[in-house]
Amino acid sequence: MASPTKPDWQAIGKKSAKDGELTEKDVAAALTARGLLMVERVETGWKVLRGPGGRITAAFPIKKVAGDFRAVLPGGRSVLVESKLRKGERLTWTDFQKHQHEALIEHHTIGGLSLVAWTCDHGLVIIEYHRLLELGFRPKHGLSWEEVSSCATIPQPVVHDRDTAG
Repeated sequence: MASPTKPDWQAIGKKSAKDGELTEKDVAAALTARGLLMVERVETGWKVLRGPGGRITAAFPIKKVAGDFRAVLPGGRSVLVESKLRKGERLTWTDFQKHQHEALIEHHTIGGLSLVAWTCDHGLVIIEYHRLLELGFRPKHGLSWEEVSSCATIPQPVVHDRDTAG
């Protein structure tokens, strides 16, 4: 049992993993429901460091990946999706790593559809990345749930209330 003064990192990690798994399922289902084909989670390989007794002491991604999901629109257009699970009312620039911003921009520039799937306390919303930029998304200027959800795409807002999920 964890000390009252120290965080129980194992419990926090398990909850985070469970929340992430639920979010992945929600995002995949929402993409499929909107007609995207071949929706696949991009796997990230991990290097695991073990301490005495084989206990995991650290884990690091082996390489950076362009996004969390890949899909195809009817007709063949490539889709790249970055999924974010964040508490609170704002999506911030720092919620993304530099390589994620770069991949979403490059994918859009070469003709693909770059999407952000944001899950927060309000639910799930999916929006085109370039639309976030048009709304003023940039360093030190995040966007509220209201701003993002009012401009959601494919082809209509995808808003899912986690409290009513089965």
